[in-house]
Formats: sequence, C-alpha cells, structure tokens
Amino acid sequence: MFSIMASKGWEVNMLDVSHAFLQGDPMDRIVFVRPPPESNCNDQLVWKLNICVYGLPDASKLWYEKVSKELGKLGVTSSIYDAAFFWIHHDGELQGMICVHVDDFIWGGSEWFIRTVIEPLHEEFDIKSMSNGSFEYLGLNIEQRPDKAISVDQLQYLQNFALSTSPENLITK
Repeated sequence: MFSIMASKGWEVNMLDVSHAFLQGDPMDRIVFVRPPPESNCNDQLVWKLNICVYGLPDASKLWYEKVSKELGKLGVTSSIYDAAFFWIHHDGELQGMICVHVDDFIWGGSEWFIRTVIEPLHEEFDIKSMSNGSFEYLGLNIEQRPDKAISVDQLQYLQNFALSTSPENLITK
C-alpha cells in the first residue's frame, strides 16, 4: 500500500472515527443493559440498546459491515486477500486505497478519490481526528518525506515495550 502511494505521489493520510460503534446501523436483536453508575439513573431501570456498543460480542463485526457498506455505495471494492483493504479504480486507473482497522483508517489517493470517497465519508461519519504526512498508526510511526517516499518503523512502540518490561517495572506476586 505504502509503495503504491509513494510511487503515485499520493499523500499518506489517517483518520480516526469518533465513537465508531455508536455510528453503526440498528441491531437486529434486542439487548438490554443496566445503565452505568455515572448516568445517575434509578438502579431498577434497564436500557434497551438500539445500536451496538463497544463490549458486545458482535460490535466490531457490525461496525465493519457498516463501513464496508458505505464504502461500497461509493464504488470502493474490498480486496479478496484482505477484507480490511479497499481500493477504487476510475477510467481504468487506480484512484485510491483505504486500509481500515476498526475506527482508524489509513488512506491515500488522487483528488478525484478525495472528492468521491473521502469527502462523503466525512459526511457519513463523525471524524475525531485526521493526520497526514507524519503520524502514528496502530503502533507504526509513518513518515512521508517531501519526495513522497514513506518510511515505517516501530521504534517508539519498541522503546515503550522495553520500558514496560524492564525489571523495575515488573510486578511480582
């Protein structure tokens, strides 16, 4: 993905969907939950969920189906090799790619792709944050140089891991 983005001169971008599961479609089953303590509701009440929330066994699957459906409406195709990878062609040429990990999307594409896919996604979903060129994505440090070359490393992740597993940080029973 990164090599294609770099070779086409596309900027690498990331977006984070805010409260992703709450933006899903209505559930086709009935689920009741006790309100959380911070709701200050009567503890004898229960809430009926209309949409899936984080923590339910099928929450991630339902969210993926919503994202996949919305991308499909925009003409984007899912890879047969990796269901989290999507692309779109226009006039016989690749115009853009998106890789989805729950609520984090990494993408790159032409101006046509931005107008046709990314802008409508912003209308469909509440986006918490966006980054481009240099950012962290799922523990990967992604940096794009002015010549559009992209480097990927996990140095910060490994340093944090090394610190968390150093003998002075280990908890013994």
